Amino acid sequence: MRNAFFLLLMTLLSISVSFAEGKKKAVVASTIQLSEQEILYNEGLELLKKGDYNEAASKFTIAISIDSLFVNAYYNRAIAYTEQGVYNRAMSDIETVIRLFGANDNADNHVLKAKIHYGIGDVTSAIEEIDRALEISPSNNNALLDKAALFQATGKYDMARSTYTKYNYKTGGDAYSYNELGNCYNKTGDKRVALDCYRKAYYADSTNNTVKFNLAKGIWEFDKDTANALYMVDALIKTDLTNAEYYNLKGYICYQAGDTAKANANFDLAIKNNNNLAQAHNGKGLIQITAGNYTEAIKHFNNAIAANINYTDAYINRGIAKEEFKDYTGACEDFKRASELGDANATAYFNKQCK
Repeated sequence: MRNAFFLLLMTLLSISVSFAEGKKKAVVASTIQLSEQEILYNEGLELLKKGDYNEAASKFTIAISIDSLFVNAYYNRAIAYTEQGVYNRAMSDIETVIRLFGANDNADNHVLKAKIHYGIGDVTSAIEEIDRALEISPSNNNALLDKAALFQATGKYDMARSTYTKYNYKTGGDAYSYNELGNCYNKTGDKRVALDCYRKAYYADSTNNTVKFNLAKGIWEFDKDTANALYMVDALIKTDLTNAEYYNLKGYICYQAGDTAKANANFDLAIKNNNNLAQAHNGKGLIQITAGNYTEAIKHFNNAIAANINYTDAYINRGIAKEEFKDYTGACEDFKRASELGDANATAYFNKQCK
C-alpha cells in the first residue's frame, strides 16, 4: 500500500477543518477562538505530517478525552497508530470512525481500514475493505490503485495487471500506474510489454528517476540497446552519486558490452554505497569467472548469498564455478538450492546432471 495516499487523506481532513475555521474567521474574526480540543487536534496534524506519530497520537488522545465524538481525531489517530504498527489500536479507532459516520460512511475510512488489515497480514480482508470503498465511491481511483498494489504485493500479478489496466483506462494512466504495470509484466516474464509500459510511464513523467531506471534496464535487457541504456544510467548517476542500484545496472551493461574493467569499477562503487547489494557481488563474481579466477569468483558469490540468502543467480553461478574444481557435490547442492527457490533452469540442470 502507498503511504503517500493515506497521508493525503490526513491532509484533506486537515484542510477541511482549516477551511471551515477560515470561513468563521472571515465573518467574526475578532471573536472566534478555537476550542482546546481543536488546538490539540491541529497540533496533532502538524506532528503527523512531520512523521512524529507517537506525539501526534498523544495529541489526538487528549483531544478525544475532551470530546469523545471528535471523529477526525479518531481517524488521524488511526493513521498515527498504523504508521507505528500498532494495528490493534488503529483498528479500534477506524471502527469507531465508521460507527460515528453511520449512514454517512465514506470510502476513505475503508481504504484506511484496508491498510490496517494489510499491516496485520490479513490480505483477504484488506481487499474486501477496498471493494467496500469502491462500492461507496466507484469513482475513487486511488482506492482502485491501492487494490492493484495489494494484488501486486501479494504476488497476484495477473490480477494486479488487470486492475492497473482498469485504472489506466479510467484515468488515462500516470507514471506510477504504468511503471507498476510494467513491473507486473516483468514478474510474469513478458519483458516486451513491460518495456512498453515503462515507455508510457516515461512519457507521462520524464523526470521520474524510478521510471528512467526501469526504462534504461528494459531497453538494455530487451532491446539490447547498450548505448542508450548507458546514456540514461549515466544521467541517473549524475542526479545521485550515492545510488548503488545505478552503479550496479551500469556494471551489468558494461559487462555485457565486454568492458569488464569498467564493469568491475561500477560494481565496486555499488558495493561501496551498499555492501548488501547482492547483485553487485554477483557481478564481480561473473567477472572473475570470465577471467578464469574461480576461487575469487566463489568468494564473491558467497558474499552475494550472504547479502541475500534467496538469490538464485548466485547459487547457480557458484555451482558453475565449483564444477570447474570438480566439486560436483558442492555444485549440485547449489543447483538444488536454486531449484528449490523456483529457478526452472536450475531444476532442469539438477535433474540431468545430479540425479
